[in-house]
Amino acid sequence: MFIDIKNRREVFWDDSMIIPEHTTAELKLHHPVKKEFALAFDAPWEAAGVAYPMTVKDGDIYRMYYVASRPKIHGAVGTRIVCMMESTDYVNWTRPNVGLHEYEGSTDNNIILVNSDNEEYCEPFDNFFVFIDENPDCLPEEKYKAIALCYDYRKQNRTHWLSQREMWCYTSPDGIHFKRSFLVMDSDTAVRGGFDSQNVAWWDKDDKKYHCFIRVFMKDRVRDIKYMHSTDFHNWSEPVLLNYGESEEYQLYTNEIMKYPRAPHMFIGFPMRYVERTSLGKNFEQMGGEEGARLRWERAETKELRMGTAITDCLFMCSRDGLHWKRYDEMFLEREEEHPYNWSYGDYSTPIYPFIETKLPSPWEGSEFSFFVQEFAGPGLPPTLYRHAIRLDGFASYHADYEVKKVTTKSILFTGNELYLNFSTSALGWIYVDVLDANNKPLEGWHSCELFGNTTDRTVYFGDSKDVSSLQGKVIRLQFTMRQADIYSYKFE
Repeated sequence: MFIDIKNRREVFWDDSMIIPEHTTAELKLHHPVKKEFALAFDAPWEAAGVAYPMTVKDGDIYRMYYVASRPKIHGAVGTRIVCMMESTDYVNWTRPNVGLHEYEGSTDNNIILVNSDNEEYCEPFDNFFVFIDENPDCLPEEKYKAIALCYDYRKQNRTHWLSQREMWCYTSPDGIHFKRSFLVMDSDTAVRGGFDSQNVAWWDKDDKKYHCFIRVFMKDRVRDIKYMHSTDFHNWSEPVLLNYGESEEYQLYTNEIMKYPRAPHMFIGFPMRYVERTSLGKNFEQMGGEEGARLRWERAETKELRMGTAITDCLFMCSRDGLHWKRYDEMFLEREEEHPYNWSYGDYSTPIYPFIETKLPSPWEGSEFSFFVQEFAGPGLPPTLYRHAIRLDGFASYHADYEVKKVTTKSILFTGNELYLNFSTSALGWIYVDVLDANNKPLEGWHSCELFGNTTDRTVYFGDSKDVSSLQGKVIRLQFTMRQADIYSYKFE
């Protein structure tokens, strides 16, 4: 048996493409680096809180959508609104004056939706996920689609506690003027969807279908993620619970799942892990000092206990089919030292969707992945976004310390003339690549030069030649022998 990888990039994040009995290197999770301050949600209509910012790119413009809460309006407490910012560089963001909704006597704001736009019984916008529909059959007036949780309070007397929840599709021709268009799913179906965190969806041009990952509640109100798909965004497959293999069971609040742009056969996800302690004990009394303890007790007493005892963090996971996942139990976003306003429910736990490839801030050519993370600054202060960055393909690697280790791939066919490797080593470290046949026997003349350094795109030489075209059409394996090194991905081209 062999796998025809053609010229796609293969990443070293799971064991799907390697032979475990011939691999001694270990999978290692890597962490992003916190960079500069990006923006603060400090407009008056954002003062009561902001949830689930996310971005889309339309031509040369980035748009950031987010849900905000504002004070009591028309007798409704905590009215939810949807706002939009714009940027041409993903760094500097402005609030366009869309002129659609009045706030304190003026329409000079970036509010694009309020829940008074809909029926009184329906309060939407617990989340609002936007994507540009690239389906060639998409109607022009539905170029922008969004999915959001809505509540139909006429259903609240039904027996199931989730029965009033629905997920609706909003559509827009321009990304500004949205309307509530059609019901996607309600909680009266077998899924019993919660929908009350960011659900994600997009059109996949390779698979020719829509992917959608939704928040659900399992037995005993345990939070988890299900997947469904559709060819028309109206008729959906039965949602299926994600499979994490033998990974420990715990609650996942969000999913942040997307296709990885440099290897689009791979799904990646950054779920928020939700951990709820049973009481506010001595450790909580010391977290963040007296002010931190006071705020926890206040949240627990005025709202509910879990608002004081729940803590969240962010994980990394990857999949080749959207259903079976390699999920790392180690946190992906490393938490900072305690202060009064962090280490709490929802803080520093969700990367802003999606990851964007950006140029490195140096005179040398190169790229990295950038994304924003929301932080809470404290009562009366606006939430903020900071940019974080990670190397291309750098979420995980096969790693060797001082002792020599090996990684051996499964049997493959490929298309291409050269082999490129994304890796890093120490000054002492090195990597060699050997081409093997399907029986693990080295092919004569196919032992690489010594590889060392830190690069996302090193050409592999075998002797004095980089030409591997004579191996096309042959079933081979690649064996990486390494010391004090990490390998992230490889690609034939």
